[in-house]
Order: sequence, then structure tokens, then C-alpha cells
Amino acid sequence: MVQKKNWFLRIGLSILVITLITGCFVSGSLAKYTSSFTGDTTARVAYFNVTVGDSTGEYNLFEYSEINVDENGAGDSEYVIAPGTSGSMDIYIVNNSEVSVTIADFQITETNTDSIPIEYSTDGIAFGTLGAAVTTLATTANDIYLYESSGSVGTLYWRWIFNGDDAVDTALGLAGTAEVSLAFSCTATQVD
Repeated sequence: MVQKKNWFLRIGLSILVITLITGCFVSGSLAKYTSSFTGDTTARVAYFNVTVGDSTGEYNLFEYSEINVDENGAGDSEYVIAPGTSGSMDIYIVNNSEVSVTIADFQITETNTDSIPIEYSTDGIAFGTLGAAVTTLATTANDIYLYESSGSVGTLYWRWIFNGDDAVDTALGLAGTAEVSLAFSCTATQVD
């Protein structure tokens, strides 16, 4: 009988060991990872702002230093010009956008209804009409590619010749109301 018990004990222990080993394998194959999550996303429209002016976006072409002329007039609220005055402005296209842009159709148009004899230049030496200066500046401007930066178009110089036509100059000065203004424009297009 002792041997019978050993035999039952061996079979029982064998079944127990096999069960434990099988349990380990089976329990590993039945285990799984689970997870859940939620999420969202938001986007805003990119800011688009392109300006033409000096490096700060200002228009100060008729600002100059001349000790014999009150450049801001009696009320210091407007620029005044006279024979012999001159000035210049570095022209920039400033891209404050969050996208890249290309520039086209750069223009400067003059309103000068009283024909103030102003000449323009891009080098400060060869003066002539505004149209010639704009053609030179537009060649540079229309090739500009900007990404969050500014691009220099060039410098626009102006002058009112001191030894011009005294009768015309005097008539303009006696009235004191003639004005000249320049408008800068261009087309900025987002790069795809």
C-alpha cells in the first residue's frame, strides 16, 4: 500500500506541477493592456500683414535737416519743402505675417497738382522724373521673397533745385498751399 500512495502522490504532484506551469503560460496569453484617451486640436488663421515704408513702417520721405527752413512748418504738424531742400528715404517692404510672401506690382504714385518742381533719384546723383526712379525700385521690389522679415527695395532721393525758375518758385511760396504727396503700394501674395 505504501507504493500505491507513492504512485498517487507522484501523479498528484505531477498534475499539480503541470497545472502550475500551464497556468503561467495561459495566464500570460490571457493578460492584455487597455487604455482609453480623449483629445482635441485647435488651429488659428496665420496673421497676414505686409507694409511698405522705411525700416519701421513709417513714411518719412519729406523729413530732412535744413537750418534755413522750418521743416515741420509753423505748427510743427506737417512737413514743408522749399527750393534748395532735399531728402531721402530707405524703402523697405516689411512682412509682419506668419507666412512667406512674394512681392509684385510695386508702385509709387505722386500727387502734385501745383507742379512743384521736385526731381527724384535712386542713387542721389542722377535726378529725373519719379517714373524713372520707380522703374528702378520696382525691379528690386518685384524680386523680393520674404518670410517674417523685411526686404530693402532701395533708397528714394528727392530734391527741389535751388536755382530753378524763380518766378514759379516764388508764386508757389507766396500761396504757401501747394502740396506734393507720394503713395506707396505693392501686391503681396502668400507663397504656396
